[in-house]
Amino acid sequence: MLLRNARLLRLGGSRPGDAGQAGEPVDVRLAGGVVQTVGDVRPEHAERVIDLQGRWLAPGLWDQHVHMGQWGLMSQRVDLSAAGSTHHAVRIVAEHIASLPADGSVVQGWGHRSAAWAEAPTTAALDQIGNGHPVVLMSGDGHHAWMNTQAMRLLGLPARPGIIVEREWFEAFPRLGDLPGSRELTRDGVAQAAGDAARMGVVGIVDLEFGTPYRDWPARIAAGIGLRVRAGVYPDHLDDALAAGLRTGQVIDPVADPGGLATMGPLKIILDGSLNTRTALCTQPYADAREPAHPNGVRNYTTTELIDLLGRATRGGLQVAVHAIGDEAAHEALDAIETVHATGSIEHAQLIADSDVGRLGRLGRLGLRASVQPAHLLDDHAVMRQCWPDRAQRTFPIGSLLRAGADVVLGSDAPVAPLDPWLAMWAAVERRAGDAVWFPEQVMTREQAFAASTDAHMSVQAGSAADLVVLENDPLDPSTDLRSLPASVAATVVCGRFTHIRLEG
Repeated sequence: MLLRNARLLRLGGSRPGDAGQAGEPVDVRLAGGVVQTVGDVRPEHAERVIDLQGRWLAPGLWDQHVHMGQWGLMSQRVDLSAAGSTHHAVRIVAEHIASLPADGSVVQGWGHRSAAWAEAPTTAALDQIGNGHPVVLMSGDGHHAWMNTQAMRLLGLPARPGIIVEREWFEAFPRLGDLPGSRELTRDGVAQAAGDAARMGVVGIVDLEFGTPYRDWPARIAAGIGLRVRAGVYPDHLDDALAAGLRTGQVIDPVADPGGLATMGPLKIILDGSLNTRTALCTQPYADAREPAHPNGVRNYTTTELIDLLGRATRGGLQVAVHAIGDEAAHEALDAIETVHATGSIEHAQLIADSDVGRLGRLGRLGLRASVQPAHLLDDHAVMRQCWPDRAQRTFPIGSLLRAGADVVLGSDAPVAPLDPWLAMWAAVERRAGDAVWFPEQVMTREQAFAASTDAHMSVQAGSAADLVVLENDPLDPSTDLRSLPASVAATVVCGRFTHIRLEG
C-alpha cells in the first residue's frame, strides 16, 4: 500500500538525510507490516494508493495501562460518577433496579468516589434496595467494591458492614466473569472498545486486566480485532504463565495470531492501594485519616513477598509492572526492583519522594519506565488537597521525572479514566485542577506528551512498524486543542492494515 502526499510528524528532530522535513509532503510505502520506503515513490502495478492530500502521518498511539474487559463493560454498568453522597448513590441504584425484571440478575455499578462523602458506604443501605438482585458497585479508582449481602455470598466473601478493599477485592473480581452471560458481554464490549480505540488513533495497549487476559487475546485477534496488545499476568497466575514458557515480548499463540499482535506483557503487582480509598501507602499519615489501623495506607504485599515475586518473574523472562501510588510504596518498589535487577515499569507514580524521582531517572536508563496516567489529576486534585495538603507539590511530578531523565510513558488506567490518549496528553500538558494549573513546573510539552504516547516510536521511517495514525491537524500546533483530536483522526493503521479509515482511495 502506498500513502501519497503525507506530511510526517517527527518527534525529537529529524535525522540528517531524512526524506521530508517538517511540512514537506512525501510518499510512504507499507509492505510486510513495516514502512518500506519514504520519499518520492512511484506506485507499483495493482498497488493500493491512498492520497493523504497533505494530512499528517505519525506513529500510532499506545495506552500503556488499560483494563480492557472492564472498559468494554462500562456501557453495561450503572454510572455512579456523579454521586455526591452515600444517599445519592443508593438513590441512583434503586432507580435502576426499579426498571429491571425480578430475575435476580447481578447489578454492577462503577464510578463512585467516596473519599469526600460525609457517610461511609454500608452493606445495609444496599440490602434495603436490592429486591432480589446481587449488587456490586465498583469505586472509580477500582480499589474497592460496595456490595449487598447477597452479592458477597455469591462471590464467596464473608459478610461485613462496609466495603471490600484492595487484595481481597482484586481476588474476588474475576469471579464476576463466571456469572451467566458475563463472558458474552465482555466479548462484545471488548470488540466495541477496540473499535472505539482505533477511531482515536490507538494502535496498541498494555492490558492489565484481572484474570488471564493473556489467554483471551489470541482468540480476540483471531475473531478480527486489529490491535497490538501486551497482556499482563497477576501473581495468582504467575506459575501458569511461566510453566507455559511465556516471556515478555513473545507472541502468545502464533497459530491463532499469525500476525503476532498479541504478545506477553508484564507481571502486574498491586503493591498499595489508591488515594480515593485512602489505601495508597505513604511515608506520612493522611491528613484526614479515617482508619486508625492504617493511617498511612495499606501494603498488599510484604517486602519478602514482593522481592520473591519480582525475582521469579525476572528469572523467568517477564518484565514487571508494580502499582505504586503512595510515596512509601514507590520507594519500596524501587528498592525491590534494584535488588533483583528487574525491568518494566512503576505504575502510576502519583506521589514520589524527590530522591526517588532521581532514582527513576537512573533506572530509566536500565529499562524501568514511569507509567503515569495524567487524566487522574482531573478527578484527584480535590481529594489530594484534602488528604495530602502537606505533600501536594510532589504529586504527578512528571516534569521532575523528565528532567531527571526518567522514561515516562502515558496511559489511562481505563476505566478509571477514559481510554483516550488525547485526553491524557491534554491533562499532562495543561495540568488543570479546576481553573488553576496544578504545579506548572510539572507540565509536559506537547512533543513530550505525544512521544510518551507512541511506545518509543519517534518517527515514520523506513524499517519502522507500519502502526500509524493519519491526522487532519498537527497535534504539536499550540492552537490545536488536544481534546478535540479524536475527531481529527482520518485513519489508523496496524501492521500495515487499516483498522479505521474515513478516506477515499
